[in-house]
Amino acid sequence: MLTFRTYFDACGDGFVGVKLNQAPVYTVDACDYGAGAFEDNTVNFTATVSPTNLRFEFEVSETTAVVKIDNVAVVPVSAPTAVSSSTAPAASCTSNIISNGGFESGAVSPWAVSAQVGNTASSVVKPGSTNAGGGAYAFSASLLGPQGVSSLTLSQVMATCAGTNYSVKVDYKFSSTALNDCSFKLQYPYKTSSGSETTPSALGTAGAWYTTFATFQAVSNADVLTMVFSCSNGQTDVIEVDNVVAAYYPYNAF
Repeated sequence: MLTFRTYFDACGDGFVGVKLNQAPVYTVDACDYGAGAFEDNTVNFTATVSPTNLRFEFEVSETTAVVKIDNVAVVPVSAPTAVSSSTAPAASCTSNIISNGGFESGAVSPWAVSAQVGNTASSVVKPGSTNAGGGAYAFSASLLGPQGVSSLTLSQVMATCAGTNYSVKVDYKFSSTALNDCSFKLQYPYKTSSGSETTPSALGTAGAWYTTFATFQAVSNADVLTMVFSCSNGQTDVIEVDNVVAAYYPYNAF
């Protein structure tokens, strides 16, 4: 487990990104917390090689800004405690709660494309993710500038059970990393509020597939999983996603 503190003196200052062995795993944006104070961050990960390379990346979008990190620590954690059989959810709550997560039907449905801003287009394309389970197809969001903001959302109502913990995993790829003005955001419910994982394009290599992962606790029996694809400042990018898996998580959700 990696823990560290971040400080931004203003909401518009940019972000701090975390990479493990050159793969982006976590981003904290200046607007995620209130400005002018240190805030705690926790990144849970499993080490796959030794040594593991840890890298912090700073993106500052203001002419004058103060961005700090402090109290960086990596500590081992014991295996998570599984939910006891007496409190485990019914079998109907433990199956995959996403349909057509790999877009292997060759169509978008039952996903819904909405909230399109600016010049955008979307389609199901070949090939899929190069990661395990990627299959033949992927969803592609084309954000086409050349002025202002372009964005769209992809969402699906999940077959959740209120109060049950779930994990969600998504493969994603940027076709360009120019100027870090494009991003992919995964939004999911969490208890009485919502959570999100945002990955700016500059955290990865153009054309490479990466995976983002999160856990959450369902709020209702029909929670919505949303992916937001966006570019600003007239930038153009094609962002693809594939291999969306959301399923019962038998441990505590963060």
